[in-house]
Amino acid sequence: MKTFRIFIVGLTMLCGTAQAHHSYGPYQIGTEIQFEGEVTRVGLANPHSWIYVDAENENGELVSWALEGAGIGRFRESGWDGVAIGDSVGISCVPLRSGDPGCYIRDIEIIASSRAVGEPAPEIAEDSSWTRFEYKDQNFRANLPHEPTITTESYLSEYGGVFPSTIYEAYDGDSYYSVTVVNFANAKQVYEDMSEQVNVPGPHNFWLYMQLGAIDYTARQFRLRGGEVIYDAWHAIDFIEGHKLSIINPDNSRTYAGIYRHADRLFVLEATVPEGEPSQAGFLESLHILDDEGERVRYLLQPDHSRQRLDIEAENRAREQNNGDETASDRNDFVL
Repeated sequence: MKTFRIFIVGLTMLCGTAQAHHSYGPYQIGTEIQFEGEVTRVGLANPHSWIYVDAENENGELVSWALEGAGIGRFRESGWDGVAIGDSVGISCVPLRSGDPGCYIRDIEIIASSRAVGEPAPEIAEDSSWTRFEYKDQNFRANLPHEPTITTESYLSEYGGVFPSTIYEAYDGDSYYSVTVVNFANAKQVYEDMSEQVNVPGPHNFWLYMQLGAIDYTARQFRLRGGEVIYDAWHAIDFIEGHKLSIINPDNSRTYAGIYRHADRLFVLEATVPEGEPSQAGFLESLHILDDEGERVRYLLQPDHSRQRLDIEAENRAREQNNGDETASDRNDFVL
């Protein structure tokens, strides 16, 4: 396997669709790297697929890479859906700004197939280690390695209010995954009940300040844990605004966090994995936020933060006409 070769290329679009599922700020847009490695896992999915590759770095050490790509339709159009576990591949991709082993795929070449000559690519089957879970009562769905343990806990807000939160936790070996949902539906009443305890002006607005600042406040709690922050910036899922962090912890494990707020819910996703594990963006970006009827929420966002909800069903019909099987409402299951 070859070591990495890095070169600068012209600025290019990472995704061909007008409404991407998430923002691409974590990637070094305008930079492209090439390397070779062996495929260890294939997750063809909509709206984004993931391929995992082991490759040697310049020191001869084996590094596990998480490679993000477009949905199933675009993978098939590009001829990449024939990639299988055990294949030796050449990768051209846009690397993460954090320096973690993660990339957005520009091209894949199968150098040596794991299959015998003439043998067709294996039928793609569902990966039982990652399952799509949906919780309509908490307005979300996300991928987790198995059915999570569900607990409730009090959430102490920046302005001292206490709110209910529900935590969905799952372990995969030494790796930890969680989705925490904080319910702010009662925010105004909570702060009205606290008004006599507040000794500064403006308590009647605390219910609003707390919610508008919840993403920044939660991001700060991750930073206060300690460790080296290697990525820390605005992010969006379906143009629902949020924040994303990557942190190297004191024990060299890595924490990846995504924080988003919609309506009266705060969604906090966390993956903490041992040293050497690839980027966990696939988990963070599996989040779909739902409305009270269980329908996925997606927006057209403007620079002044105004937004217009998009008609997902209309998008589905358009994508079905253009791509056949790549639809906006696809459940984004991981498959092997």
